[in-house]
Formats: sequence, structure tokens, C-alpha cells
Amino acid sequence: MTTHRYERGAIIKDYLMGGAGLAVVGLPLVVTELGSWMLPLFTGLALLFGVYLVRTWIRSQTVIEVDDVGLRAHGPRAVHLPWEDLAEIDLRYFSTRRDKFGGWMQLKIGDGSRSLSRRLSIESSLQDFPEVALRAGEAAERNDLTMSETTIDNLRALARTGIPMPEVNLEPGLKSMSSRDRPGSDGGGF
Repeated sequence: MTTHRYERGAIIKDYLMGGAGLAVVGLPLVVTELGSWMLPLFTGLALLFGVYLVRTWIRSQTVIEVDDVGLRAHGPRAVHLPWEDLAEIDLRYFSTRRDKFGGWMQLKIGDGSRSLSRRLSIESSLQDFPEVALRAGEAAERNDLTMSETTIDNLRALARTGIPMPEVNLEPGLKSMSSRDRPGSDGGGF
């Protein structure tokens, strides 16, 4: 079993960004009288930054355990997802620059139900994120799930990083929504 937490530096950065945003829009709400159209705008922005801070707190309290049986998240949003129940997987890369560097990845997994205790979204600021994502990809392959072309490309990109990973076969057997992923195709990534 491996245990993973969100990186402390990323959490601190998110707290600082969320706090700064809340201060910038919250201070005028408290100190000045805003016009009729400014009040709802600043209130809405303050609520967005508040939600961002709450999400950051939830991530800071979350511990994820991964083993051969499945994935378990402990914290304010407890999740238990056995690999055999995995029915959906989505791995996306969000770039913050045109050259596609400096972004982050997000892995969404679940058992297909609407229950929050059976669905989880994991960001790449999680320690050993590639290992977790590739374990989920391996389970999706075992469960014969159809994955999007984007998910397959991103799994292949993670597998090429050279980071020691569990044994995961991400090549010809993968099912895709696209014919582009036939054996021998480039697979792009990111």
C-alpha cells in the first residue's frame, strides 16, 4: 500500500492565492458602499474565492491510499473505490501557457454512480500522482473500460516520464473512442 498527500508547497500557494483574492474583493465589500451593480459582482467573486479556499482546505486534509485492491481517500470527503468497481476514468491536462508547460493534470475516477463516496477528483499536486494515475489506468484496462483519446494520450505521457511506475501495459490493448490509438500510432500526449 502507498500513501499520498497533496504537496505542502502547492497547498500553501493555493491558500495564499485564495486569501489574496478574497482580500482584494472582500475589502471593498466591508469598507465602501458599492453601486447597485458592483455589490453582486464583488459578492459573487468573494464567494468564488471562499469556495476555492474551502476546496484547498479539503485537499490539505486528504490522505489517499492506493493498493492492489483499490483506492481509498481519508479526510473530509472519504471515498472508497475498489479497482474492480472502476467504471469511469478521465485524465486531463490543463495548460497555463501556450507551449503547454506549467500546467496541471486532473484525474477523475468513479464507479459510475452519482454517489460522492464513490467518485474522486485528484490533482497532479498529489505526491506521486503519476503512480496513482497509472494504477487507475491499469485498473481501467483490466475492467475493459473505453477511455477517451485524451485520457489514453495523457496516460502514455505519464508512462514516458521515466518515473518508476508499477507494471502497466499502456500499449496495444487499450480501448479508445478513436481509431487513432491503434497499435503503432504515436499517441501524442499532453
